[in-house]
Amino acid sequence: MTILRILAFAAATGLLTPFAHAGEPRPGHYQYSIHHALFGKIGSQSIELARKGHEIIVTMEARVKIELLFVTLFRLHTFGREVWRDGRLIAFYGRSEEDGDVLAISARATPKGMRFHGPKGKTDIPGPVALTNPWSRAVLDFPIVIEPTSGSLLSIRSRPEAWQWIETRGRTVKAQKHAVTGDMEASIWFAKDGMLVRTEFFKAGGRVTIALESFTPARALPKNLLAEGRIQR
Repeated sequence: MTILRILAFAAATGLLTPFAHAGEPRPGHYQYSIHHALFGKIGSQSIELARKGHEIIVTMEARVKIELLFVTLFRLHTFGREVWRDGRLIAFYGRSEEDGDVLAISARATPKGMRFHGPKGKTDIPGPVALTNPWSRAVLDFPIVIEPTSGSLLSIRSRPEAWQWIETRGRTVKAQKHAVTGDMEASIWFAKDGMLVRTEFFKAGGRVTIALESFTPARALPKNLLAEGRIQR
């Protein structure tokens, strides 16, 4: 079954109930460090959550640089902004620069699903989707996610596993592990309050760990947040 058929089936049978049972993390600024088992610290990632009326604005930015003997082997800078309303992604813009190659993608909700603009042109997706940015536990409930650095549509499954004690921000918190399989393989931990505290996956011959370093509560949402020409109403 193709990805689009999976989405059409899920939408038609009511299997897509995003955000129905998962708590939302607190608005604010989340800062993460990115470590590779072989190369050490290779970058950082930030996630900014803000509310504006009935909408949640999610801004993600990550920078990765892998060096060996002062030679740069890999460089990535990715930025994305998501607009969510009533548990559904209604708009997205992303831009990634990987080793000098630039990719821009976008998506916008339609009455029947999403219209996705990617490297292969326009694609109409029958049903709600999410990004591979697990800012909320509910993102893992979506069977199809968009990988922003490649523009690929990925089919995923997730299952909750044991609660574990995780070191984060200089203290130990209890977090539940979620195993993600399918086109994307990862382990993701969320604390009881819905906060994303750790992500692990394998890349470039070793384990990559994205760990929460700090959290700053939300400040007032800038008036020009959506006025950059990237996401227009």
